[in-house]
Amino acid sequence: MRKIILLIFCAIAINYTSTVLAFASADFDDDQYGSSFGFEASNYSYHDQEKYHTEQLAYNTQSYNPQDHESTKTTTRTKTTTHHKYKKTHASSSYASRLSPTAHYGEKVIIINPRRHVWGAYSADGKLLRAGLATAGSSWCPDIHRACRTRSGTFRIYTLGSRSCYSKRYPVGRGGAPMPYCMFFNGNQGLHGSHEIAEANLSHGCVRISVSDAEWVRFNFATIGTKVIVMSY
Repeated sequence: MRKIILLIFCAIAINYTSTVLAFASADFDDDQYGSSFGFEASNYSYHDQEKYHTEQLAYNTQSYNPQDHESTKTTTRTKTTTHHKYKKTHASSSYASRLSPTAHYGEKVIIINPRRHVWGAYSADGKLLRAGLATAGSSWCPDIHRACRTRSGTFRIYTLGSRSCYSKRYPVGRGGAPMPYCMFFNGNQGLHGSHEIAEANLSHGCVRISVSDAEWVRFNFATIGTKVIVMSY
């Protein structure tokens, strides 16, 4: 009888230990988890970085369907009647012309220019491979009553998310904003796909690009450790 009780106790202890280790390996707060992780993480440490009220990440097992999250054609940025039309975009020479045709960093790099509302992916030999419209963090977010600009600087991608990424915090009080193919590079600030992109900086801190661009970056360009440079506003 004692042997049976001992075996049951050992089984429970092993199961508990494995569960704790699984959750400890992720780099996010407990209340940000969905029903599955769906991302690849790295060993990069961001404990010394400041915390920002930016788009936060959660994951679920449901596939992302753009038709379930269709937005209106305009959105109000402030309490005034200013509106911004969202655009359906594809990589084109018009966006490439906003960037330098070459960028020599000795490695592949993603450059984001909030001032010109553009992003570009450069190969290790410095060639511009793809460019597109980018919507960075807003100078003022009325729903959280503070500025939420994307932090300028040089960072490295440390997660590679799936199509099912979504925000658990935004919209405030509800969550659920789709963030397909999210790739985080600075705390809770990352690059992800969106159907709500414009020639303006409107996000809560993440960099929005078209869903097709985000999918291309996720599966054809970015890896854990890929350099990301966010230029100044």
